[in-house]
Amino acid sequence: MKQLLLTTLMWLFSLTVFAQQKVNLAKLLFDEAPAKVLQGIAGVREGKMYDLTNMISYGIDSKGALLFDRYAPPHIELLAYNDKVAGYAFRILSYSAQQEIKDYLEDHYALKLADSSHLGRQYGYTDSQVTIKFQTVPEADFKQGRNGYLDIKTKTLTKAIAIQEERFKKAH
Repeated sequence: MKQLLLTTLMWLFSLTVFAQQKVNLAKLLFDEAPAKVLQGIAGVREGKMYDLTNMISYGIDSKGALLFDRYAPPHIELLAYNDKVAGYAFRILSYSAQQEIKDYLEDHYALKLADSSHLGRQYGYTDSQVTIKFQTVPEADFKQGRNGYLDIKTKTLTKAIAIQEERFKKAH
């Protein structure tokens, strides 16, 4: 009986020690080091954006470690610029999750409709700190494999990407 109790206690202890830290991207400060946000998350893929060493994308199959409010995207691209988290993007796989995210964004930002068609709606928001692009699709389109999409970046990263895209256009 003692052995069973000891084994059970050790198992419970291991669950708490190895439990993944959950990071809510909606509350993320964009001055954190990527290593702090990614701490304890396995299988992170790292790649340079535009072949620059100061612009990094981290591909994460989050398995619930990274959330946006209450939604747990299955895959997230966490973006870093000059060794600081500077943005993230992810697909939204269900209509109900899309509506929850839309409600959150409307409660916290002055989201504006940028474009609308039968394919969906594009919303945007920008201020001195962030740029938000939010793409929604009609409910029926989720059943056909389409997804919503959320992209949030700092203004600094948005400008740096625009410069790189302009350079790419000129080179081609």
